[in-house]
Amino acid sequence: MTHTDRQAAVKMDEMALEQFADSLIKEKNSPYVTAENRKEIAKMLVEDMYQAINVKLLNSLSDEQVEKLNALLESQANEAAVGQFFEKNVPNIEATVRQCLLEFREGYLAVVNNPPSQ
Repeated sequence: MTHTDRQAAVKMDEMALEQFADSLIKEKNSPYVTAENRKEIAKMLVEDMYQAINVKLLNSLSDEQVEKLNALLESQANEAAVGQFFEKNVPNIEATVRQCLLEFREGYLAVVNNPPSQ
């Protein structure tokens, strides 16, 4: 995958997560989501999804692979190189991410609609 292809894939992934966040908000139908705060809530959901995916991917690596990843990150590798590292080192990465998002969905929808903390 070329750098340009990888950038396009990352953008498509980001758009897919934004759409997924929108669908979760609709599905939950919380009375605390308003037209005024909907974009901010969707943005927070996407950030939380990225964090959940990163944790899931990191947890799927061996100690040796984590050391290699750290070396890669310390070398100021670009996003494409990091993506390729995970594609190479996480077996069936698409299924891993899909499972992570299903778990995220279950957790998000299970939370009772409580008013936002002040």
